[in-house]
Amino acid sequence: MQKKIRLCVLFGGRSAEHEVSIISARSMIDSLDFDRYELLLVGIDHDGCWANFEAKKDFQSISQVVIKNQEKLRLDYTEGGLIRGSQGNVYPVDVV
Repeated sequence: MQKKIRLCVLFGGRSAEHEVSIISARSMIDSLDFDRYELLLVGIDHDGCWANFEAKKDFQSISQVVIKNQEKLRLDYTEGGLIRGSQGNVYPVDVV
């Protein structure tokens, strides 16, 4: 079996296009072949904070990114393709 490609989908953001970004990401995710891709959903709120949205079902119901209890994330520039979480988790990523 071939290894799945680790895909990070960013959505939301600080701009006026916040909601449009969520709709676009949702549309793209709906067309993914999950036999080929492992998904990491990263929402960006209106303040620019990044958070992990682990459950795809949670993502399907949101209209804007509001970070409550999700793990906050940041890029790690020391090694290519890593996103680090505030709780110590590391998420290797192949494609953003």
